Amino acid sequence: MADKKPIDVTSPYFVSHSDNPGAALVPVVLNGQNYQTWAKATIRALEAKNKIGFIDGSLKQPDPMSPEFRLWKINNSMICSWIFNSLDKSLQGAVVHASDAKMMWDEIKQQFARGNAPRVQQIKTSICNLKQSGQQVIDYYSKLKTLWDELEGYLETAECTCGGCTCGAVDQMAKNKELEKLHQFLMGLDTEVFATVRSQILNMDPLPTLNRAFAQVADEELRWSMTQGGRNEHLDSSAYYAGDTTQGRGPRVHCDYCGKTGHHRSDCWKLHGYPADRDFKGKGRNWTKQGNSSRQPYGQKTEGNKGHKAHFASAETVQGFNTSKATGNHAITQQGRTGRNLTITGISEDQLSQLVTIFGDHAAISKQLAGLSHGESDWIG
Repeated sequence: MADKKPIDVTSPYFVSHSDNPGAALVPVVLNGQNYQTWAKATIRALEAKNKIGFIDGSLKQPDPMSPEFRLWKINNSMICSWIFNSLDKSLQGAVVHASDAKMMWDEIKQQFARGNAPRVQQIKTSICNLKQSGQQVIDYYSKLKTLWDELEGYLETAECTCGGCTCGAVDQMAKNKELEKLHQFLMGLDTEVFATVRSQILNMDPLPTLNRAFAQVADEELRWSMTQGGRNEHLDSSAYYAGDTTQGRGPRVHCDYCGKTGHHRSDCWKLHGYPADRDFKGKGRNWTKQGNSSRQPYGQKTEGNKGHKAHFASAETVQGFNTSKATGNHAITQQGRTGRNLTITGISEDQLSQLVTIFGDHAAISKQLAGLSHGESDWIG
């Protein structure tokens, strides 16, 4: 029989091994709002399979008695299944009863192909309002290109029908459209990152193509991200070492009474009283503050004053200091709270007199002049 002869691969009736009714013709699913995109994708796929004639009416249904009728029916049912599978489930019921592929195609077009003007206005508004806003350049560019492609689907493109344009008008129109897209792309870029590269592109003469400008911006994005990455690593490292102020000394201790660091509650001056050699009122040199302190004065060997040793002897008191005349040596003695005499020896009589005069006349500012020994800087109340 004639219908059992091998079918030419260029025939619209040819069905390959990969063609089956359950296959997805296009990855785009028609949801009622994306008709133009879906229709373009479907037309392109059917053209690739040489079956576009089944939906545009160029391939008519053969006579039922014709040997080609069976082949037409097989392909028609296959195309109906492909179109049906590419519809959202909520839309499939509206076209399931169509008798052939052209009827199904026309019904879908009538239902979802809205007027051009409102949609064109909406797309152009979206293009003008679209900004990068922190997105990657490739994501921002892809959104723009999707809008451009959809807009071109609604607009009629001028084409030369006289057998070839010799005046260059068609090429100039295409160039103008390309420049418009270039400016739209540059306007939406993040200024804080791409202001410099945008100025460089606009200063080029002639202006680069859209694809070349995109590549240049993408290179700048990569360079900027690498710079920021290294900067952030440096800042993180600096912040770590700046915050680690106790490196080499162990963790800083904390007082739960006064809230300060550097000492424990058991050593807190605010709780237990200040040392005897702290001058709070500037009167005399007894340096005694009322309180429940039993701490030793600075002259004695303490945890924060290691290695500071002095010898003391009782002597004549001059404004809080006891002076003693000894052979070849003089001393200054302070009465500590513990009752022990703390004496500094090895000074001359003139030096002793100068010290007595200085301490007697300037006792009021001794607190400002006195320094703290090593290890006690964190104990200031």
